[in-house]
Amino acid sequence: MKTRKWIAVALTLIVLLTGCSPGNSEEEDSGAFKLLSSFDKSTFNVLYGGSLFEQTHPTYEVAYVNSSERIPPADWDAYLELLELEKPDVIAISGVSDYYRLVSAGLLLDLSPMIRKDSFDLDTYEPSVLEILKYPGETTELFGLSPFFDPSALYYNKTLFEKSGIPLPESGMTWTEMLQAAARIPNKGEDGRPIYGYHHRAFSTPAYYMDYFASVEGLSMIEGTRLAFDKPEWRSITERLLQVFSEGKVSFAAKDEDIRFDDPEANGEAPFLEGRVAMMSAGAALIAELNNGQAPFEWGIVSRPVSIDRSKSIPAFPSPIYAIRRDADNAEAAWQFIAYMNQTATLKQLSKSVSQLPSRTDVGTERYGRSLAPFYDSLTVPPSLTEVNKPAQFPPFFMSQTLFPIINREMSAVLGGSQSLDAMMKTLQSEGQAALDAAMTQFEAN
Repeated sequence: MKTRKWIAVALTLIVLLTGCSPGNSEEEDSGAFKLLSSFDKSTFNVLYGGSLFEQTHPTYEVAYVNSSERIPPADWDAYLELLELEKPDVIAISGVSDYYRLVSAGLLLDLSPMIRKDSFDLDTYEPSVLEILKYPGETTELFGLSPFFDPSALYYNKTLFEKSGIPLPESGMTWTEMLQAAARIPNKGEDGRPIYGYHHRAFSTPAYYMDYFASVEGLSMIEGTRLAFDKPEWRSITERLLQVFSEGKVSFAAKDEDIRFDDPEANGEAPFLEGRVAMMSAGAALIAELNNGQAPFEWGIVSRPVSIDRSKSIPAFPSPIYAIRRDADNAEAAWQFIAYMNQTATLKQLSKSVSQLPSRTDVGTERYGRSLAPFYDSLTVPPSLTEVNKPAQFPPFFMSQTLFPIINREMSAVLGGSQSLDAMMKTLQSEGQAALDAAMTQFEAN
């Protein structure tokens, strides 16, 4: 199903790129620049519409460098060496953490002078995206711009709520209030099939739920080189989750293997589309499926859950982030590309086929008659400078391949009645820390 979706997106964008040219088609300037990304040229064009720039700026020459073909994944030293070797002008950065590291290392050019010189409009940028793009501690400098971000919202089955006599979800709910509403939903439908109060759509093992709701609170399982399960906040979150798991109010796969085999009860949109889920977190792309008549019920959307003190929610990270290498030979041409890819007219074209939402709020306020406001209604709190500058970088895939299986095993033991919550938290801290220490030693040795 996902493959068919990507093919449809690719075909739509190919038609778009060959048949449409938004504005600026009379661009008289010329230039050349090199662009480094983690994709080859064709994939980059399909995902992010890079060919639009070349179509509307025929006098520009763009050379593409695919970092994935040149260096191993997550090898930071090799990445820095590639930057020095290739000397790209534009860097398309996939993740915020790498963006911050490049800023911290002084490798990116401040875009603020170019923004001011060209009177480049930032007023319609989604504020939470701009906040994330500002390096913590910097109030005047901006080192990157991103045309897209991928927020989620909370979809709900209006028919199921009304039938159960439960008030409809509202924007601004805390995650605990959401779970309280989920707990009121009946466990079975009239046909005897399971009904869930909440379904997370993907990767929904107990460990993933722990990490997700802790992230709403701004908590991290790993702080530097130390696990944080001995903090009281983690016990409180885990206790609440164990309650809804034991009551069958949340769909989940007990172990990672169930996710990998695509258990429909814990992975994907089917339970919600079938009307067996009261609430589900998902991106804006789901609107199209619901609009196509796949849902035999009335539905609505509210903003994603917020923290218990209502001060923050899970950030929706921008990607790709376009930045200019500090010593770029073709900084002006690079800026023309970045400015073009982030202007409203361009995003109106790309938003027809790119699954992410545009970072500008004036591109479109609705999809299929549904308001997109819940996706832009964010309480994102950017990371602090202390968080960004933490020296420890735990090994790639440690959480998904090592720590999460430990959490899932221990949660299953508690749910099965063979272990207490307190014993579980102690095991997570001690065994998890030992595993992290061993992984760090091996990672640093390599």
